[in-house]
Amino acid sequence: AFTSNLSSLTAGTRYEYAFVATNNGGSTQSGTNNFVTLGLPQVLTPGATEVTKTSVTLNADLNSTGGVSYVTGEPFSGSSVPGMLMWMDGNDPDGDGTPNTTGYTLVNGTGWIDKSGSNRHASVINDAPSFVPNRLNGKGIVSFSDGFKSAQIASASNLSAHTDKFSIFLLSKDLGTNYHSATHVNADNDNNWGFGSNGGHVNNVAYFNGWLYPSTKDSNSRDTTNFHLIQATLDDLDKGNVWFDENKVLTNGGGADNGTGRKPDIISFGGRYNWRTEIGSRCEIAEFFILNRVVSESERLKIEGYLARKWGLMGSMFTASHPYYSSDPYQPTVNLGGEDAAVTFYWGDNNGSTTPGNWDSSQAITGTHGVGVVSHGVSGLTAGTTYYYTAKATTSAGTSWGPVQTFVPANTALNKYSIPDLALWLDATDLNGDGTSDSGSNGTAVSSWTDKSLGAETVTQTNAALQPTRQANSFGTKAAVRFDGNGDVLNVSTIRADAAGYSAYASVRRADTSGDNGAHLVSASDWNLVPSSTNAPFPAVIMKKSGSSGVLTNLKLGKSASSTANDFGGDLGELLIFTRQLSTEEEQKVEGYLAHRWGASNSLDANHPYKSVAPIFDNKPLIRDVSEFSNSGITNISDIVVWFDASDLNADGTTDSTASGNISSWSDKSGQGHHANSATGTPELKTT
Repeated sequence: AFTSNLSSLTAGTRYEYAFVATNNGGSTQSGTNNFVTLGLPQVLTPGATEVTKTSVTLNADLNSTGGVSYVTGEPFSGSSVPGMLMWMDGNDPDGDGTPNTTGYTLVNGTGWIDKSGSNRHASVINDAPSFVPNRLNGKGIVSFSDGFKSAQIASASNLSAHTDKFSIFLLSKDLGTNYHSATHVNADNDNNWGFGSNGGHVNNVAYFNGWLYPSTKDSNSRDTTNFHLIQATLDDLDKGNVWFDENKVLTNGGGADNGTGRKPDIISFGGRYNWRTEIGSRCEIAEFFILNRVVSESERLKIEGYLARKWGLMGSMFTASHPYYSSDPYQPTVNLGGEDAAVTFYWGDNNGSTTPGNWDSSQAITGTHGVGVVSHGVSGLTAGTTYYYTAKATTSAGTSWGPVQTFVPANTALNKYSIPDLALWLDATDLNGDGTSDSGSNGTAVSSWTDKSLGAETVTQTNAALQPTRQANSFGTKAAVRFDGNGDVLNVSTIRADAAGYSAYASVRRADTSGDNGAHLVSASDWNLVPSSTNAPFPAVIMKKSGSSGVLTNLKLGKSASSTANDFGGDLGELLIFTRQLSTEEEQKVEGYLAHRWGASNSLDANHPYKSVAPIFDNKPLIRDVSEFSNSGITNISDIVVWFDASDLNADGTTDSTASGNISSWSDKSGQGHHANSATGTPELKTT
């Protein structure tokens, strides 16, 4: 054994090394290894949270303990997974390795290029399918929008000799297919072979000359809104497995044909043309793979992770328990070296900068800490005073300070005034809306749920058989309202009859398989909030739905507002509905508030501004100059909905000269057109 001491190295740097041994017979080099020199820790101060009039939580974010991070591996390619027969990338249909950004029509003879290296290009083009940019989270797709649009591989590229076993992956969206046996991916043979939304119903995943999944054809799962990720494997014993989005829906199923009809041959996307008939599927395809073997579970998870991350679906389709939720399966980030740090907080009503003795107060946190958020609660503060705080992180390599932040003790918790236009606010820990946590029994029927917003809507169910129940300790120690998935529903009074902007946010989870696939947590006649496309369990997540035009009348919680289907089974913790589309900043605050309150921060995107700490809300009163409300200055006031001025009944901007007496109308000066055009009884104008 031998060693070598090195000096004059750079702190916080990764070095690679090898040994070379030489004698008269020549030289031999050892394998390459690496080490990391210890660098300074890095600490940020993301801001104070849980700010009240007398207390606060200070936060420090250790984003490095002095080690290094580096990326290994190679980007996904046709050689990343052995046995790849075809790889069709909707964001790069010309296959040159660069995402396309300009739409174009696929042409016969070139078509859609196979990126697997096997040259099974979908070059036989019918009825002009097209590339459409920016269709799924900024990426383009290949569209088969109507008629019998199709892109088919040549007969010389037939897959049947290579698919005794196979694994197949498809990310696509149905556009309203009506032909009863059309699928997104077809085989142009004499057998019925199809993959993806058979007959326009997304639950009809795989028909391989026999139903692999489902066991019988579904006729109640149309979805023209969402892209779905479907995967299947079939071995040479005709045992198949199927995954739909985040859930495995079939294990070792035997419904596929046990002969050659179970194998794909001449693959066709969209429609298919052969001597039998023309079959058209209306769809958009983002990506497609097929391999000549059954992949292992670890390989499947890597491919699934690649697809979900590439297309921006990881945060909405999967939970943080997915092994590639936060890391690239083919180019992982390696964190090497570092040393857990001691953390100390400093605070006071003056800025002490990086001199410990200049701060009024300090607190060293017990132990040492790795990468992540460290917090400390402070009480006994004075309301309205501006305070400063920072944090210090120390290792054997030295000390780093975070930026100095300020906070003012005040009421910063979410309330009904925090974000304008909150129209419905339901909190399962406070069913009676008195502002304190309930202490009711587990399993108690919920016949009414008090709205905590200014709207004071009624949320009720008079039929005892359809009442959901209070479920204690659903979200950790917090209670929820549980819908049984078999008829439970709450009816919401009319919030707004006209169609206009709206935003809805909910904390929700499902402990066990329950309810219908694609169940509606919140449902209106023209929009709905669907937490999951299946009825399988899922952990606490934050769900949202917004739009520029939607009604807020006849809302149902727990089932469809327009049919007897889509019954939701699961637990609702909190629901907020606004009568407009929130800004990005407002939406992120609502998401962060719900995520940290209900233990669902893992469901937030990695770059979400409130991933690590919860937001605070500016609840200070707003004072405006009365001159802003002059007849000519009303346009300076944003978000005003209605304005009635008794000195200007006709809203023409000048003071009326009308004498006292009965009136039949009163015009709205806000510009929103909410005029009072009819009178009941005898309203009277008093001029003195």
